Amino acid sequence: MIERLTWIEYMHSTLKEENIVASIKAGLIVIGQNWNGENALETQKRVLQYFGFQVNPKQCWNWQYTQNAEDETNESYIQAAQEFEYIS
Repeated sequence: MIERLTWIEYMHSTLKEENIVASIKAGLIVIGQNWNGENALETQKRVLQYFGFQVNPKQCWNWQYTQNAEDETNESYIQAAQEFEYIS
């Protein structure tokens, strides 16, 4: 997707064509196990805004099972799947 967005941005900034994504509303869903979900969501929102999308914060959501970046146990992944199933 980023490669396509780069091409769209090039057409707009270099060739002075219309930005074809400027009026498109966008949202994001970021799902993770144990590391940096909130930061990933904020970064991806900024990427979409850079390319001209109209990012709606109400349509952006992050779910992360644990804040422990070192938790890579099988039990943790099983518990995360169960927790996600419960909230979805």
